[in-house]
Amino acid sequence: MRKVLIITPTLSCSGGRERVMSNFTKYLYQKLDITFLTLNGTVESYYPLPENVAVKTIDTFFQKENKLNDSKLSYIRDIMKLRKFLKAYKNYIIISTDVYITIFLYFATLGKRFYIIANEHLPYNITYSSKFWEKARNFTYPRVTKLVVTLTDRDKHNFEQLGCRKCITIPNALTYEQPRKAPLEGKRIIAVGRFTAQKGFDYLLEAYAKLTPKYPEWTLDIFGEGPLKNDLEHQIENLNLRDFVQIKGPTPRIEEEYIKSDIYVLSSRYEAFPMVLIEAMSFGLPPVAFDCETGPAEIIAPGEDGLLVPPEDVEELAANLEKLMENRDLRKTLGLNAFENIKRLSPEAIFGNWYRLIQEIG
Repeated sequence: MRKVLIITPTLSCSGGRERVMSNFTKYLYQKLDITFLTLNGTVESYYPLPENVAVKTIDTFFQKENKLNDSKLSYIRDIMKLRKFLKAYKNYIIISTDVYITIFLYFATLGKRFYIIANEHLPYNITYSSKFWEKARNFTYPRVTKLVVTLTDRDKHNFEQLGCRKCITIPNALTYEQPRKAPLEGKRIIAVGRFTAQKGFDYLLEAYAKLTPKYPEWTLDIFGEGPLKNDLEHQIENLNLRDFVQIKGPTPRIEEEYIKSDIYVLSSRYEAFPMVLIEAMSFGLPPVAFDCETGPAEIIAPGEDGLLVPPEDVEELAANLEKLMENRDLRKTLGLNAFENIKRLSPEAIFGNWYRLIQEIG
């Protein structure tokens, strides 16, 4: 049985990466010897993991929330902690789930022989905190990775151009094997994600404020957590949306919320391959999504199983939401097509690709 060490920032959040790691483990734990290493000092997992899957952790500066008053030399201590930890995992295939972790692995494994897979969960052209980190990625990736697994063909091409020796595309898999189709008989819009700038909920609220005078019977529920929660609450007050929009906490039973909804909206500034979008479509929700650089365009067939909107265009987001709110038959048609088309991302197909990939490693 192949031994795999997955290094990830955390398992304790309710994010898409954490959901993917839980699903990966659920389908492959009987075929692979899987161990997790988290870098936030906790072994807790928001999503369930099989009992025989070990979770180890080290406490790192990298995962500290406020780094402004600390020396960046603390990253060196992180690298040394990681190097020490890896001494016991010489025969493991290492899967890194984060750009920064992959950069750290270059230094943590200098002079050592490890098979390192970079499993990308963010788009290639995401804005880094500084040019230093972008240059660090460009230097280290071709040297430290044996394989880069991207979520989209566009990013696969980007890493090939960077000089990485082997790149393949494996998209995210559906979370639920046989989801029920939402009846689409109500008037509820749903959005799910971290309350960060990336998810663009500020754009969504601006757009929705244009619709409430004409559609007061519709509601918008946003599920998540994150640092911008208070900002979103203030924006709801300022736009007089309190009677129409609710901010709700994360839930491990999000499938129950999809079933009770009628439209899914994705207003992100950027995505890689959004889990929440494919989850919502798997329950037959017709989606409206910003066509950000990577992700939605490789998931949605515009006009067939959803609607794509020019990136960060609030007016068009409102117009396309209205198109679905106004037309019940269109909601039903797009929802049914979404329910059928997204089955191409079944867990059996996607995780089968992962298993074959790991088995082929020499």
